[in-house]
Amino acid sequence: MPTKLETLKAERIRALILRDEFRILMEKAHKDILRLDREIEDEQHQV
Repeated sequence: MPTKLETLKAERIRALILRDEFRILMEKAHKDILRLDREIEDEQHQV
């Protein structure tokens, strides 16, 4: 059975991974928003 310290270290690693995954998702969402804004602008100018 893991010690309290081992459990805490494992939880910390899981939290770091979650933070990194969240950051990657935020960056992707930001790029998607910028791309969609450009596409919306293009469409509005064609109408």
